[in-house]
Amino acid sequence: MAFSPLTLAVTPLLETTFISDMKLIINSNTTLLQTKIEDIVNTFEFDLVNKYIGVDNPINKLLSQDVVVTNSIIFKAGVLPVAATIASLTQSSGVSTFSVDNLTFTKTLKSTAVGSKISTPTIVIGTDGSNLPVTNPETGGNADKGLYVGDATTPIKTRLYGEVEIPKQAITQSYSSSGGVFTPKTITLVANGTSYVYAKLALSKLDPQFIYVDLVFPVGYSNYGNPIWLLLHELSASRPAAGQTFTIIINKIYKSDLTEVDYTLLPAISNIAGAAGINIMCGANSDLTTYKRAHINSATWTTPPTSDVNAIAAISTDLLAYYFRFGNTNNQVSTTVKPRGSSFSFTKSEQSTDYSNYTITASQNTVVIN
Repeated sequence: MAFSPLTLAVTPLLETTFISDMKLIINSNTTLLQTKIEDIVNTFEFDLVNKYIGVDNPINKLLSQDVVVTNSIIFKAGVLPVAATIASLTQSSGVSTFSVDNLTFTKTLKSTAVGSKISTPTIVIGTDGSNLPVTNPETGGNADKGLYVGDATTPIKTRLYGEVEIPKQAITQSYSSSGGVFTPKTITLVANGTSYVYAKLALSKLDPQFIYVDLVFPVGYSNYGNPIWLLLHELSASRPAAGQTFTIIINKIYKSDLTEVDYTLLPAISNIAGAAGINIMCGANSDLTTYKRAHINSATWTTPPTSDVNAIAAISTDLLAYYFRFGNTNNQVSTTVKPRGSSFSFTKSEQSTDYSNYTITASQNTVVIN
């Protein structure tokens, strides 16, 4: 902008006989003004021709309300002209590019735009400090070192192309937990008179790989030695994906008051078809708005039953239907059920509109009966 004329006061001073040299001081502010202007020019280095500030010497501090940059921002390590570039922010063809040698942040690096991605040849996670256990940051964990894909309510696929190398420790498979302690899936059994109890074992895409099951007898039921039937279903709203594996383990069995049953009163372990036991069987064709039936191995239904009770009644007559029993006297001498004493691992191999097929990919201390 144009400069305004500056008028400075002129003060003539005539020295008296007390001063040895007689001289007239005219405009004593001239030297002060000249010095200040030189300080400004020398310190800030205004280049009015090229419109530069701080050409050779950096400015120590700049305080501004708004800064508008029309081209690019460049950060230098040291003093020009030999200083190396440590970071830059440029824009070309509608794409902004931030380049930096090392980026350290103490809060969150987050992108919400569709199609956002990170391309890098190396990711190193959890390399510094204290060796604290990894806890999910979604639940307020303060030792949140680790790699999380999706969040507690929105799982997403992780795809790894090429070999996956785990040089020092095996993969820890997932299970429901709270504070590092597994949380069982509680299933309340339903009584069919005094003959047996049953319930749906419904699988969801959100279920962990290891499912520890707590069974609770209904109120007033005391025929603990009669069969226990679990019918395998899927939740319609969240059907597991093909290839997803679940390992089912009976954790504890409770009376209705949530005290543990005397395990010697439960069905004895047996390999005989028709005997009592704790069994898993194919789901029925009931309540299709909520559940889908699940077949196990090559087990199907000649005619899909329309209720869980009908399915249990047909299991002994339908030659296409298998069922699977926890406990096997070929594996253990005792005929008493043991908590967490056996397990089934099912892998989903096929999905149809009304049902899914599962294959037992692993089992421990179990028996197949058909």
